[in-house]
Amino acid sequence: MNMRVINGTAAGRKLRAPKSAKVRPTLDKVKHAIFNSLGEDGGRGRVLELFAGTGALGIEALSRGAAWCDFVDALPASCRAARENLRTAGLYDRARVRQARVPGVLARLKEPYDLVLADPPYHTVEHEDWLPALSESQAVTTGTLVVVGHWKKKLPAAAWGRLRLLRRRKHGDSMFSIYVAEDT
Repeated sequence: MNMRVINGTAAGRKLRAPKSAKVRPTLDKVKHAIFNSLGEDGGRGRVLELFAGTGALGIEALSRGAAWCDFVDALPASCRAARENLRTAGLYDRARVRQARVPGVLARLKEPYDLVLADPPYHTVEHEDWLPALSESQAVTTGTLVVVGHWKKKLPAAAWGRLRLLRRRKHGDSMFSIYVAEDT
């Protein structure tokens, strides 16, 4: 599968994916739609990419101007791919890759993020397994945007704790929902 950085300082750089059936990289057309929906918010402040896989979403945010991105994935092969892709894109100095499971890592995050990107494996990870923990974690604060990739037949709820749905977009079998964190 060919993947690349779409826009920003690393535009055009090719990204690699590990050869694993457990990794389902976000398609470029879906990534493009996500960042078009986010507009200027797609390249702001601190970013967290959960279920990072190749790191393509967080790398796109960094390329568009985000100051920092933490990448989290449980698979060693995904973490290696994300690190390699960060080096290829010339963005390694503004990122950290953590091998950890979601939601377990959420309790250890102590600083808030401006943008959270998550495209979990559709058929093995349930929204209920991690979205409530994210909503209650210190990773989100008032105004944090949360983008959740999901299968079109499995919509996440319109609210998860203090996360409220702003909009949904469909692209083939893939969809994403954008939430905003409200005051507690």
